[in-house]
Amino acid sequence: MEQDWPLDRALAVADRAIGVPVLTELCYQTRATAVTMNLPELWQRLGVSLAENTVTFDDAAPLAATQRALTARSREQASVVH
Repeated sequence: MEQDWPLDRALAVADRAIGVPVLTELCYQTRATAVTMNLPELWQRLGVSLAENTVTFDDAAPLAATQRALTARSREQASVVH
């Protein structure tokens, strides 16, 4: 299912899911400042990699707990055989 939401609503829903308003606060603190993100480094720290069209997760990565929280539902769905 796909929906278009205003940014404020999406952030509020995400913050409620997390339990703290961290995403809303971060957005408003940084939105006026251009940010350069090193995505390959972030993926590595999260323990997410792609090889031959397959995503793998490294649960020993420094930000593995964050990666598990973000992908928990996706992992559950991936394990269901249709």
